[in-house]
Amino acid sequence: MRVAQAFGQLPTEEAFAALRHIVLTDSPLGGRVQQLVHFGQLLALGRAEPARIHARGALHAGAGIADLIGVAETSLITSGTPAYALGIEIIVELLQAEDGRAG
Repeated sequence: MRVAQAFGQLPTEEAFAALRHIVLTDSPLGGRVQQLVHFGQLLALGRAEPARIHARGALHAGAGIADLIGVAETSLITSGTPAYALGIEIIVELLQAEDGRAG
């Protein structure tokens, strides 16, 4: 934002933020499915940290571990073993974190 403001491009950033808000909040998919889609897309792109954020977001929005596994399995078909392995790695981390809280 500082760069955009310094170079007179703040309207571009504001327009992007407004568009993002419209697309995400007015989506017929709803929050749960939207987060699952983001998780799958990020697995396909190999973007581990953002995928982790959206996996947690999906759980927060009402998805279950089985939903995340389904997305990881779909990524195996669409994007291959690296995407699937990343998805399973993230799911294992979430399960381990859940076990740590329960114990």
